Amino acid sequence: MSSCYETPGLLAALLGERMSPLEVGAFLAHLDVCAACRKLLEEFGFRNEGLAALATAKPPGRARGSISPEAYSVVLDRVFHSIVEENKEIEHQRSAAPALFAELEGLSSSQQELLVRNSGRYQVWGLAEELLIRARHGWTDDPYRSEELAQLAVEIADRLRVSGFRARLLNDLKAEAWSYVANCRRIRSDHFGAQKAFRKAELLLAGGSGDRTERARLLDLEASLSLDSRDFQGAERLLTEAIEEYRASNNRHLEGRSLMNWARLLRRRGKIEEAIPVLQRARTLIDVSQEPWLAFALSKNSIAYLVEAGRAEEAQKLLPEVRELAQEHASRLERLRLLWTEGLLCKALGQEELAVEALKQVREGFIVADIGYDVALVSLDLATLYLEAGLTKEVRKLAAESVPLFASSGVHRELVMAWSLFREAAEQEAVTLGVLQEVASRIRQAQGRPSGPADSL
Repeated sequence: MSSCYETPGLLAALLGERMSPLEVGAFLAHLDVCAACRKLLEEFGFRNEGLAALATAKPPGRARGSISPEAYSVVLDRVFHSIVEENKEIEHQRSAAPALFAELEGLSSSQQELLVRNSGRYQVWGLAEELLIRARHGWTDDPYRSEELAQLAVEIADRLRVSGFRARLLNDLKAEAWSYVANCRRIRSDHFGAQKAFRKAELLLAGGSGDRTERARLLDLEASLSLDSRDFQGAERLLTEAIEEYRASNNRHLEGRSLMNWARLLRRRGKIEEAIPVLQRARTLIDVSQEPWLAFALSKNSIAYLVEAGRAEEAQKLLPEVRELAQEHASRLERLRLLWTEGLLCKALGQEELAVEALKQVREGFIVADIGYDVALVSLDLATLYLEAGLTKEVRKLAAESVPLFASSGVHRELVMAWSLFREAAEQEAVTLGVLQEVASRIRQAQGRPSGPADSL
């Protein structure tokens, strides 16, 4: 059902006190006869007591019925025109935002912060949105840099001056920025910092527009933190609510994103066979034209889940597709994780030599990237291959040479302690598959989030 006017824009004008009494009367009279606009208002979040208040409101001076329908039309057209002009300005800001970002990109973080705090040139809505888009695209590869971008968006949003309903939309923007800060902190295992940022986002969203999609986005990101904290009940509650909100607002794409998270939850609970069809359902909902890299993430996760479920032949059929997608959409680290997945697939197919070569390349890549946790976990996968081939000397060498790498990576003490268990067993030639599994479990718990090749999102 389509409305006659851009009702959210008209509502913004009404609540922003930019309508005269005559214009308010025209708007109310239009609602009396237009079911489509009333429905759109309800979907926009202005319902129940709000609509009742509008229905009984009387603009001063003249009764609604004393103004001709033609006059209403003229007034509404005038207000609609002002909204169109305002939207044109926002679109102009958005089109100019990449150039503004390019001006900032070559500067240091402190210089960027100084400019957005002190120069009105950079204090525009469109640039804040651009920063958040880039933060989201980059947080898997470089969460530190993405957090800086989200913080810059916060600085800009805090300096925007708006009134009326647009102030509520601004709170939505601020909430999104803080939720991105939180998610970047989650990715780099700063759970306490992530929780603090999420609380700020929640408070801001409480004063926002009431948009269901904005709330669902926040719930989905908070669910990822619950997953990483092994709070599976909390993650299930948050994802259930997020999916309900997306369905209520008919946002199939973001519902599909949440289903990817739901598949991660099932996998973490050991229900890998249940996770696979959920991932397949997500594939039917996600619009990859909106986020092209998700096509890669879906395919890579599907391969990893199928390998984990012992369905290597099915996984192998997806390899040509995911390799092609990786060329265009995968970050450097995601390509490493794909190669990790391929190594595990080769192992499952009995191609041990190919598996060893792939995992050795992955390990070297993570050493260069200085990601100690992933170095440890891929080393354990490599040690498993060596152990099964009876190469105990290679197992001992792997156990001994990784310790200095962890010391330089600044990893948690728990990882070093877990690795010490492996090293001592290797020195005594007492390494078993059970020992390797125990060490891997301890490392994942030390990190506080699932590491490995199987969970791109």
